[in-house]
Amino acid sequence: MECSECGCIQITSPPTDLSKYYPSNYYSFAPKATKPVQLWLDRTRYHYALDGKGSFIGKLLVKKYGSPKFVAWVQRTGIKPEDAILDVGCGRGSLLQEMAKAGFHNLTGIDPYLDQDSLVSNGVQIHKKEIAEVSREYDLVMMHHSFEHMPEPLAILNQVNRILRKGSYALIRIPVVGYAWRKYGVNWVALDAPRHLFSHTVKSMTILANNAGFEVADIIYDSHAYQFWGSEQIARGIPVRSRRSYAENPQNSIFSREDIKSFSKQAEELNRNKDGDAACFYLYKK
Repeated sequence: MECSECGCIQITSPPTDLSKYYPSNYYSFAPKATKPVQLWLDRTRYHYALDGKGSFIGKLLVKKYGSPKFVAWVQRTGIKPEDAILDVGCGRGSLLQEMAKAGFHNLTGIDPYLDQDSLVSNGVQIHKKEIAEVSREYDLVMMHHSFEHMPEPLAILNQVNRILRKGSYALIRIPVVGYAWRKYGVNWVALDAPRHLFSHTVKSMTILANNAGFEVADIIYDSHAYQFWGSEQIARGIPVRSRRSYAENPQNSIFSREDIKSFSKQAEELNRNKDGDAACFYLYKK
């Protein structure tokens, strides 16, 4: 169903039990291991990327490999390494582990679909719980492509407001309705029903944020080639996790390198025009 007022797309009759759609091999639950040498290289690069300080080796690594994506996300919030950060819908906590390599050391993640609580590497705490069960306050609350999986989005944002300190940000990255929806319709890969209960627009997110007591401080579009190759595959009957999928086997996919490069360029152009299919919303609590 597409709302005639705000353009938000939502499932009219979501399944009563969503847990079966999040098996143990779901991508955000996949465990990741890092070899000691790679861990040292990551830490050296991440520390330099975060504050421009550190070793000359760190500078060279950033020049060659670039900064990790999370650096740009969190720098806009003014967050410091000692500040309390919560990742809602964190899966196994792979993003938090990456942030720990950069020196952040007050990191917590929650996800209701985990098997149990855990303490992963670098002291990152991961809990099997809903946001309504969180009691402490945080300096930054993040949702990286998890908000669209949650029923009652206004209730969720009210909970975020409850646990977020004044003068702090909520960082929410989600799929958004844009060119890809207009082009592909029901074959738009980011619909991902029934896991994605909502596909928001800037208007619907602004309404929700304001009703929850937030100000939309900034919106950064960060879509990529996936909106094209994923949707093209679905239109051709090729699931994302198929052996013929670009995600599983690029050499065996229906796309050439030139195709993927073209998709990436199109995504960059859409982002510049604020029409990509994914965006990062910075919600400020006064």
